[in-house]
Amino acid sequence: MRLGTRAAMRLLALTSLIVGCLLWLAAPAAGDGLPTATPQQVGLSAKRIEQIDAVVQKFLDDKRLAGAVTIVARRGKVVQFRAYGMMDRAAGKPMRKETIFRIYSMTKAVASVAAMVLVEEGKLALDAPVSKYVPAVREMKVGAVKQAREMTVRDLLRHTAGFPNNVTVDRTFRAAGLPPLSHSTLAEMMSRLKVVPLRYQPGTGWHYSFGTEVLARVIEVAAGQSLDACLAERVFKPLGMQDTDFFVPAVKRDRLAVVYGRGLRVVDAPQPGTTGAFTFEKPPKFLSAGGGLVSTAADYMRFCLMLSGKGELHGKRLLKVETIEAMTRNQLPRAVGEIDRRPAGRGFGLGFAVRIRKIDSVVSSIGEYEWLGGAGTEYWLSPREELAVVTLTQQMPMIELGQALKPIVYGAIKGNDERRVVAAIGRLGDRDPRVRELASDTLATIGLRILDTTNLLPAVAPLVPLMNDADIEVRDETAEALGVIASRIKERAAVKSAIAALVVGLSDRSEQVREESAEALARIAGVIKDRNLLETAVEPLRKVQMDGGVATRTFARQALKSLGKDDPPPLKSPAQDVRRERYLLLDSRIIESKQNVTLTLGTVKKDRHNPLFVADKPWEPRYDNMYPNVIYDKQEQLYKCWYCPFIIDERTTHTPIDKRNPESTNYMKARPSRRDEALLYATSRDGIHWEKPELGIVEFGGNKQNNIVVRGPSGAGVFKDLRDPDPAKRYKAFYAAQVGFMQLVRFSPDGLHWGPEIPCPEIGIESDCHANMIWSPELEKYVGIVRFYDHVPIVGNRKIARTESTDAVKWTRASLAIEGSPVRQAHDMVIFRTGDVYLGLLGIMHYRSMKTNQGVRQHVELAWSPDSYTWHRIRPGTPLIDHTPSKERQYGTMPYDWGAMFPSTPVLLDREIRLYYGASDWYFFDWRKSGLALATLRPDGWAGYEPIEIGKRASIVTTPVVCGGDKLRLSADISPSGSIKVTLLAEDNQRLAISEPIEETATDVVVKWPQEGLVKTYKRTPIRLRFELENAKLYSFSFQDHSPPGHR
Repeated sequence: MRLGTRAAMRLLALTSLIVGCLLWLAAPAAGDGLPTATPQQVGLSAKRIEQIDAVVQKFLDDKRLAGAVTIVARRGKVVQFRAYGMMDRAAGKPMRKETIFRIYSMTKAVASVAAMVLVEEGKLALDAPVSKYVPAVREMKVGAVKQAREMTVRDLLRHTAGFPNNVTVDRTFRAAGLPPLSHSTLAEMMSRLKVVPLRYQPGTGWHYSFGTEVLARVIEVAAGQSLDACLAERVFKPLGMQDTDFFVPAVKRDRLAVVYGRGLRVVDAPQPGTTGAFTFEKPPKFLSAGGGLVSTAADYMRFCLMLSGKGELHGKRLLKVETIEAMTRNQLPRAVGEIDRRPAGRGFGLGFAVRIRKIDSVVSSIGEYEWLGGAGTEYWLSPREELAVVTLTQQMPMIELGQALKPIVYGAIKGNDERRVVAAIGRLGDRDPRVRELASDTLATIGLRILDTTNLLPAVAPLVPLMNDADIEVRDETAEALGVIASRIKERAAVKSAIAALVVGLSDRSEQVREESAEALARIAGVIKDRNLLETAVEPLRKVQMDGGVATRTFARQALKSLGKDDPPPLKSPAQDVRRERYLLLDSRIIESKQNVTLTLGTVKKDRHNPLFVADKPWEPRYDNMYPNVIYDKQEQLYKCWYCPFIIDERTTHTPIDKRNPESTNYMKARPSRRDEALLYATSRDGIHWEKPELGIVEFGGNKQNNIVVRGPSGAGVFKDLRDPDPAKRYKAFYAAQVGFMQLVRFSPDGLHWGPEIPCPEIGIESDCHANMIWSPELEKYVGIVRFYDHVPIVGNRKIARTESTDAVKWTRASLAIEGSPVRQAHDMVIFRTGDVYLGLLGIMHYRSMKTNQGVRQHVELAWSPDSYTWHRIRPGTPLIDHTPSKERQYGTMPYDWGAMFPSTPVLLDREIRLYYGASDWYFFDWRKSGLALATLRPDGWAGYEPIEIGKRASIVTTPVVCGGDKLRLSADISPSGSIKVTLLAEDNQRLAISEPIEETATDVVVKWPQEGLVKTYKRTPIRLRFELENAKLYSFSFQDHSPPGHR
């Protein structure tokens, strides 16, 4: 049948309309509908922006990424938009600007904006209880404890509600026999929340969490429509985000990028917190506000331009200005501090991480807000610089391309660097040390990239005197700034002045400043043409190459090598001594020469009662490392022990007893895996028999009849500080947060009732080991020990780090103190003072290889330091406290400390040294039983000199020491046929007298001389001592009129 002309025309029009609609669905809008500009038009350097290409290409060449799309905007206009590499390597499909990406957690920002639209509509209230919209959350508890206050919608937006993450919720549902997240609607999930325990009381902590999924259900209830419909109506349609959704329709499937893993192998991409691949072929049952969307670079940039436009895009307003400002302002309670996600220095707004503090490792601006997605997608905006950047890749685990581009984008701001240099120079004289510190940091950062280096010249003169600033952080940042500037400017006088100031920094009392000064000089030495300018630095560099910390020595060696002065350093000159109470022979500064002797560790004796106490309470499912802190309180005549076990360990409690062994269950893979630490307390009158008192402080299992003093601390170090005038701070605890491992402190008047947590983000470290602190009378500061962690594949690499503080609240940035190797790692160290030196009990992890974390054990070694900055291991690899040996190797039958041990600060008694330690019977990352153990050591018996070959002359000669008393006393072990003789020498080595032999083991025995009162004759005079050893081991000597009573 033939159609009439009019009918044919109508059919043609209808066909064209259908085809047009299909094409609109399948392809992005022409030109992406984004406003554009050249970099120059918005104050950016085109040359710098072009450098993005090289950075991305390097990721592609190194096969770290298959492909990427980057888009950069300033002042509301796009200046860079490019696709790189492949979206599907197997199919040979190149990446395109319109490629669709799984954006995962970048979904959270979109859902947060939708929530705020509802707030402005009056359908949602930020401070309303969540139970108003989702009644089931009212029944959720922290352990067995009800919510102290109900969580609010604001808590959901800023992740302070107390929820665990999606993975934990999914596993909890499965363990309870409930459907997993992927098989549930938001409404169904909410009805099951009663089985999910909260991590903490609402508003008291921060944890990146399932709270956004609860927010999604709140949005549905408030809007009266499903989440996908609400986002489409209130966000996607107004902003023109036509490619953003919870699934990819068939007409767009060829634009969905493939997800790659390590080695560019194709990997599955599940929904957030679930298992198994999700194809995005159809709308999911689980509409995840936490990570369910797909989008394109152009779509997400539209969203970002709305944010940078203070709620407006293309003249259309989505949100009020004040709403955007509230969302992008830090909303965390003061007590919560910063978030525990890297990079540090960030708070959290209503949907975004917000930079509230500058850190060295990240180029950024205060107020910058950002987040990312788990498959390699990122966005960040700088209100101060009017920047918006989106980078999209599909890589799991993610490669943070967006962070890598930050230095380029910030560095492209034309004229900005010059203005900031001038402003920073003006702030170098500010009265606030934090302002001076930031100004120096700014000069160091900009100094690396500024094109016209003459702008840096005026900074040298005001920087030089800051190397003598009273604030350590100011001196540290100043050293870095001087190194950068002097390596770039040409003016001889200015370079010479900077070098002279850095030479002063090499002798700074802070190892942190010495390290930075050495690094700065190494930077200058690597580029300088007139090496004569560095001649004055050669000897100071040689000195720190010999005496400095590990990093300081490395930089000094690098500088000297660049100068052609890397010949062997001269021998250490004799120590410039002052009057000291006691000299330990392990202190190499007092040894001038020795013959046929070697320094060996002391011999410990393990107590027959070991273990002294074990995990035997319902709230002690696993002691794990225990990290004990034992003191003897002379005032109360009581031994006290604070220790940190897991009070919740679902790997243990959810595994049947007969399956808790390596043959049946891999402990690290046991599920569920929720764990919660706490600080517990025990006491003893004799240090052998211990009690766990029912304190009535913390509720657990429905009552307070336990010995828990506070929940939460991880690896807490506790000490009693008798010198602090504030009785409320008599006891101090130094530890890490369980999530993110930021360092924290607490104070207590009695060691039982503890004040609020005080975050210490300036330490700049994420450490989960046994943190501890002591007071240094020489430095008049607290010295803290924490730990670095290098992300070496499989095994990691743990290193001991040091920080210091004048008030135990504001600390310095941590610096490296001791490192081992990936197979002999420095896991933890407790420090203390004795014999006018600092000693450390160092836990060394032994890995079988770098390919597995199975079979790891840990023993305790000894380290010493003259100043708490530079540390020396005594006979590395040789334990001070070793494992009790066993002929058999069968789980469940091993000695109590065969597997791993974790030392406490020792108790120094008059007649012995008590070394308490956490002891485990099996491998580190496995099922193990643990308890408190005790080993003892003779007084001063840490390490001593003894003959190498019996029958040959064995002697030690000291450097000049000040005779500070009327009598010379020794502590030594002497065999029945052995002896020690002492020769008194003048400072010029002239012999003054020879003592009578000492022929019995003794502590602080008085050396007798032919002439009575001989030592008194040389009181306050520098002398030398020569010790001749025969079948004897010498530990210490002192000049004291009376043997020191009581605890030393």
